[in-house]
Amino acid sequence: MNSKEIERIEPWVKRFLFVKKETAKTLDEACDKPLLACGRDEVIFDEEVTFFNGIRMAIQAISTNAPEIEPIWTQGVLFDQHGNELGCTEVGDQFSGEYGITHEGELYIVEVAGRFWA
Repeated sequence: MNSKEIERIEPWVKRFLFVKKETAKTLDEACDKPLLACGRDEVIFDEEVTFFNGIRMAIQAISTNAPEIEPIWTQGVLFDQHGNELGCTEVGDQFSGEYGITHEGELYIVEVAGRFWA
């Protein structure tokens, strides 16, 4: 995401997804080294965040075809109110952080962070 895109952000196009601290840590580590306790092409994490206009972004962490030797990958997928896919991020190699997708001139951002409360 470049600085011009960030400057354009309206307050309602960024949402936060807070996950358990342990979950964030495990998935961040699994992006660097193989996660042994998962199957091939398994969706390990999949949660949605809804924006003001009903558009949703799913944040996903997925194991590879060879999970015993390759780390997981991540992506954000944008959907309309009816579940039609509107776009997706590039495949990522980190779980925590920002996922941004532009649709019809609007930049939708979800920031994933580990929470420190119960």
